Amino acid sequence: MPKIIRDVEEKILKAACELFQENGYRNCDMKSIAAKAGTAVGNIYRYYRSKDELFVESMKSSLMTEIDLLERTVDSSQSAREKLLKFLEGLYGIMEKKIDLFEEYVTERETLPGINLEILLENRLVEILGELESIPEGCEDRAAVCLMVSILVMLRHFPGEGEKNLRFMEFMLNGLLVKHEVRDI
Repeated sequence: MPKIIRDVEEKILKAACELFQENGYRNCDMKSIAAKAGTAVGNIYRYYRSKDELFVESMKSSLMTEIDLLERTVDSSQSAREKLLKFLEGLYGIMEKKIDLFEEYVTERETLPGINLEILLENRLVEILGELESIPEGCEDRAAVCLMVSILVMLRHFPGEGEKNLRFMEFMLNGLLVKHEVRDI
């Protein structure tokens, strides 16, 4: 019996992720998700209290495997700069494949409590940025958001130019890595 239940939950998550990507959060309802998953709306509420929670969980589910693979590419013996470059290169690839999902994340981040960078990236980008002495303490999350949004903008404005976009990210990082005199924020 538990396997059947797990299968239903997996189908719900998969259907939700596909519909959120295709239609956006606001244009997606639980009835459509249930229909795509081949289950009743009531079954969705057995697993998720709200559409908000389902959205967050579907994002995590969709990205977790790729983020785990990305984590394995970052070698702890590398310098903070090398780790950051490697992580951003991998993140760029993930975002390129799932650009619609990431754009939905950016759009809905402000309106839905519980959707934040920590959920999406499990603190890893913020953690790597924290290793850089050049980033003022407490600004790691801002730098992470800035880098993610920069990737999204480049993917939309310069599609198919991955190599150039990554070189530009490295150029941006060189400026970020310079120790600046910054007043308390």
